[in-house]
Amino acid sequence: MCQHLVLIRPPATDFDDQNRIQGRLDLPLSDHGSASVMDCVEALRDANLNMILCDPGEPAFSTAQEIGDELDVPVKAKEELRNLDQGLWQGLKLEEIRKKYPKLIRQWQESPEAVCPPQGEPVGDALERVRKVLKRPLKKSGRIGIVAAEPLASLIASVACGTEIEFRGPVCSSTGSPVEPLFLNGHSTKRPAEPAVAVASQAVLTSNGEPHSDGGGGHEESRFDGSTEGHRLAEMMPAEDDAK
Repeated sequence: MCQHLVLIRPPATDFDDQNRIQGRLDLPLSDHGSASVMDCVEALRDANLNMILCDPGEPAFSTAQEIGDELDVPVKAKEELRNLDQGLWQGLKLEEIRKKYPKLIRQWQESPEAVCPPQGEPVGDALERVRKVLKRPLKKSGRIGIVAAEPLASLIASVACGTEIEFRGPVCSSTGSPVEPLFLNGHSTKRPAEPAVAVASQAVLTSNGEPHSDGGGGHEESRFDGSTEGHRLAEMMPAEDDAK
């Protein structure tokens, strides 16, 4: 059984900075997003990954390639790890989606697996392909990183940890913790009951359709600090010899 599974979310694109939905659109990292990749590298340096699986789209693929090159870890793109196709939502701001599709937003909050973005992919179909692509890796021993953007990253976490889907509507692609251990020594990690608050300007729509706000405190806590995240990851993931 898989010893360690780490979820890696690609840093921000210009769409993230503008609170826009990216979905399957291929976009490069923004300037500050590119600079953040090395923070992910440092956070993963002591993880001793054996392989990195990734979405073949951008910016997940280039993020995975840079991390793999820096850590000398092989990278394998998997078509099944492509982000959720969000159809007509792609390119729209979160606020625009809230105004145009209030009924669909409410359905997403109440039963996310039953939702299909307009002219997009049903969430249930995306969840099924995630189950299929993770079936073999979760049975193998080793240390695996998966680079995937939101909302597919939350589906991966749900499947790996056996928990309910932890998002409540459309989110920007880089929302959440950049480096998140999901599986340690064959046991799923305990995940928070509430979905991660979006970092910086990346908003999450709450149950009433309004952008989430926590007075600024949540943004500060969710901001990525490579040295801090690396220290936490090193504590959670023992040396390879100790794990045997």
